[in-house]
Amino acid sequence: MSSAPLAAELASSQLESLRRTLDPLRGRLLAHRLHRQLIRPEAVQVFMEHHIFAVWDFMSLAKSLQRTFTCVTLPWVPPAHSSAARLINDIVLEEETDLDPEGRPASHFELYLGAMQQFGANTDSIHRLVAGITQGQSWRQALAGANPPACAQRFVTQTLELVERDRPPELAAALALGREDLLPDLFRQMVGQVARCSGGRLSRFEYYLDRHIELDGGKHGSASSQLLLAACGRQPDAWDLAGRAAQHMLQERLTFWDGIAAAIDHLPPS
Repeated sequence: MSSAPLAAELASSQLESLRRTLDPLRGRLLAHRLHRQLIRPEAVQVFMEHHIFAVWDFMSLAKSLQRTFTCVTLPWVPPAHSSAARLINDIVLEEETDLDPEGRPASHFELYLGAMQQFGANTDSIHRLVAGITQGQSWRQALAGANPPACAQRFVTQTLELVERDRPPELAAALALGREDLLPDLFRQMVGQVARCSGGRLSRFEYYLDRHIELDGGKHGSASSQLLLAACGRQPDAWDLAGRAAQHMLQERLTFWDGIAAAIDHLPPS
């Protein structure tokens, strides 16, 4: 076997080994009690008011990888890894400019905001965050000023600190194993429950969930895995970084889910 196929085989083996290591954390997330709580409208509203922050910070993670694998400075030069550049550009294309139910271009963040507004969830905090950044505040200043739920603030902080460190193996692992590889299974559990408790007012949220199941469970999941392979290759140190980052992000997702579940616990009885 020539060196290139051998390198690819070894990298793929590292990825599968890492996935097996993460299986217990994935299992805890898939079995989390939060999923069983989303059976009444008030609980879904609480979930959305927290989770919108993870929808927002995802784009900084994706964009950081676009910066890594493509050329976003001037004057332009060809990317060093053309296939990786294509993969991340494809992900960003659909995450940043997908189509809404009426066929109009919209980011997934905007799709989620539209779903929240349709269902009557509160969007004040996330709007304050975006407005603060638009006005030139640092993300830390804007996040503090937005006053989101504590568990959402912690989750966003962990993601953006990862982005600031700018280590491609960590970024690719967080995207592939902390987001794209996980969310389709989580969202599949939600779709039926959301439909039953929505009274027809969550059609946009169902559309958002269905799009993520379709994209993340299909080409985005595969593309993000290929990005992780490109970021780590056969470098043991890179795979160590990736493994620690993926485990940390899954643990942070568990903490985030715990916080949302606790907030739902404090809702008045229906």
